[in-house]
Amino acid sequence: MMVHRTAITDLDTWLAAVEADDIKELHTFARGIRQDHTAVRNGLSLPHNSGACEGNVNRLKSLKRPYSAEYGFQPGPLPTYVT
Repeated sequence: MMVHRTAITDLDTWLAAVEADDIKELHTFARGIRQDHTAVRNGLSLPHNSGACEGNVNRLKSLKRPYSAEYGFQPGPLPTYVT
């Protein structure tokens, strides 16, 4: 339901059903949605998204990943300058 932008009218019904359920984790999730209800409704109903920005962030992370210490990258010593 939450993926389809046409089903925004069902958000309140879905939240009520989740809150009536016995799953604690879903209660926490629904409470977070209720706290930022306007932003969630706008995110589900408006045509705007951050896909281009997220794509660039993902690309930059993949470029930087081989140079991290996690992958065994050991930087050389810093150059010393004579003053």
